Amino acid sequence: MDEALPILAEEVAVDLVIAGSSESSRRLRASGYDKAILLLVDQDDTDALHAAVDAPVDHFVPTHTTVAFLAASLRNAVCNNRNSVVGGRSSETEKTVRRLFERATEILPLSVTIVSFAGKVLFANSHALRLFDVATLKELHNLSVPLVWANPKDREDWVETLRREGSIYNREVEMVTTSGKHLWLLASGMIVDYQGQPAILTIHNEVTERKIAEELVRQSEKWFRSLANASESVIFIYIDNRYVYVNDAITRVTGYTRAEFLAFETVWAIIHPDHREIARHNAIARQQGVDAPSSFEIKVLCKDRSAKWLDVSVGTIEWEGRIAVIGTGFDVTGRHEALERVHKLLDEKEVILKEAHHRVKNNMMIISSLLSLQAEQVAGTPGEDALRDAAGRAQTMMVLYDKLYRSGGVETLRLDEFVSSLVSEILALFYNGEDISLSIDVEKIEIDSRTLSYLGIIINELTTNSMKYGFTSSGAGRITVTARTEVGGLVLVYRDDGSGFDSTKTIEHGETFGLQMINVLTDQLDGSFSIDETDDGAQFTLRIPLER
Repeated sequence: MDEALPILAEEVAVDLVIAGSSESSRRLRASGYDKAILLLVDQDDTDALHAAVDAPVDHFVPTHTTVAFLAASLRNAVCNNRNSVVGGRSSETEKTVRRLFERATEILPLSVTIVSFAGKVLFANSHALRLFDVATLKELHNLSVPLVWANPKDREDWVETLRREGSIYNREVEMVTTSGKHLWLLASGMIVDYQGQPAILTIHNEVTERKIAEELVRQSEKWFRSLANASESVIFIYIDNRYVYVNDAITRVTGYTRAEFLAFETVWAIIHPDHREIARHNAIARQQGVDAPSSFEIKVLCKDRSAKWLDVSVGTIEWEGRIAVIGTGFDVTGRHEALERVHKLLDEKEVILKEAHHRVKNNMMIISSLLSLQAEQVAGTPGEDALRDAAGRAQTMMVLYDKLYRSGGVETLRLDEFVSSLVSEILALFYNGEDISLSIDVEKIEIDSRTLSYLGIIINELTTNSMKYGFTSSGAGRITVTARTEVGGLVLVYRDDGSGFDSTKTIEHGETFGLQMINVLTDQLDGSFSIDETDDGAQFTLRIPLER
């Protein structure tokens, strides 16, 4: 008080009484005292604060306050007393000013309140009433402070700051409506004198939606980073060809730390030179809105200069208000290494198969040569023909084997291609083979390799017999082979226009080794074989099921 009075004395003559309670001020005023009365009130005593509002005093002030605030309160008490003495004209002026203020606050699209230091709402415009879900000011009067402020300590800090600094500008505060709804407000406040007492005028601008949006963004970013850092895949974001985000997986995959990775001058720095240009071209096209692959495999360089393969998928997002590219990269280096090993094994297998093929083919040639040499040893005897027939069969078997091998070792082959080339190669083994004309009319169907090998042996035997026994007189002739699918299977007809065939030599009682072999192979195929009567030459019909 001693410090505050000199400040006030420079402006006005002090003539007032300091009252210690509302009751003492009433007695003082009832005694006829018409000078200024300043009431000291304990701000921790709620009842005393509410009683002070109705006390016949010119101003009141909390017992614990600053010198500047006390001086201002003293000045307000004296001024209020003078206005009350002047009479009706000042009173009407004050009412007019108050009405103008209240009307002005209705024009503003903001919530405006005036609240006493004790927490009692003295004024609220219609925007404030709607904001706090009440219909009248009286309902706000009935609110206790903890129900309005989400955290009472925030209000204590608000009041303390106002006492210390006099005003607050744009502070975010959280409040609660009467319905329990939480609001975020951007509040500005200042100390004013209202109805003869110091109060707090506050302007609120609701920012709840913005606050919720910001919180959602923060939560989304938090969730994104948590998920990203838990991912086995590399997750990256870049803008204008510079990385702005990468998750922790980058270190496990490439050896670079996140800081090292984000320090790259361009996104191409980590890409292997073999793939750098195509990756750059696709990225630029994507940013320009041109169609480009969104999933691809690419090779990158690790910190130790080794290379790894990543299966990359990319898309676009908004990142900090700008269009950015987001991508994931899954390490598929192991898969590529496995494929390389498989290709290497396949190459090795091919070499081994070729070597085995040559050996089998050479062995067949050796067998054929040995049989031919043996036939020369028994020339002029019945054994010579048998040995030469065996040598010929070995030779044609070699042709058949080579044909199957050159097909690539697949499980099925085209019948038309196989028969045509097989008969041609068998004819080439005989001195008069070029004099024989061929007519091949075979349906284009796929036959499994096992069935085809049996058919090949049968066709070989029939062709060999035609060359050895059917075209002995003139040496020239014609061979016709047809094959068609019918209900139940395949029908293959072999015909030559040679010297004919002894029809008494049936398959069932075949007297030659060749017929016996055909009989056995036909049984293996669950089929039937017949010798057909013709005016010239010989005709053989083979019927086999294709599905067994």
